[in-house]
Amino acid sequence: MSLETQDWERIQALLPNAHDDRTARALQRLLVTASRRDGMLKGIGLRPCPVCGALARGGPCTVCRAQEKGKNQARALELLSELPWLDASSLKEMAIHLGEGEYLTAKDTLLSLWSKEVRDLRGKRSKASQTSLRLARARLAMLLTNTPPESLTEEIVDQAIPDKWSAGTKKP
Repeated sequence: MSLETQDWERIQALLPNAHDDRTARALQRLLVTASRRDGMLKGIGLRPCPVCGALARGGPCTVCRAQEKGKNQARALELLSELPWLDASSLKEMAIHLGEGEYLTAKDTLLSLWSKEVRDLRGKRSKASQTSLRLARARLAMLLTNTPPESLTEEIVDQAIPDKWSAGTKKP
């Protein structure tokens, strides 16, 4: 496979940076091989990633997609932490690039964290910890029921969070 003129010129422009002739020849072989490889990959349909320029099958490459997914997941977690009553469609209205997958993952993460917090607080007896427990139960209930704070009642919290999670005592 022959090189295009612009590829050959780009390679030749890099060679004066080599320290000696042996290094220049090795660098030239490497660059020619890489250029031919890229030409073959473009021939089978790979195109430069719009984000980083690596060759990929249409759109962002695997690495850039993973980074974007991580950013989206962090954003979903941030929004749901602040507004735990949101459902998937409300989250998408706030951040159009977030989908149901990000919502469900963020919700599962918060359910795990906040359930542990409720379990940890239920055994504590201080007045401050009981206040913290009530707030933690309310936040968890909002997440479980998609109920906004202005509509949240003790009955909704009690239905969403069984006594064994929160009160630490059994009903008679």
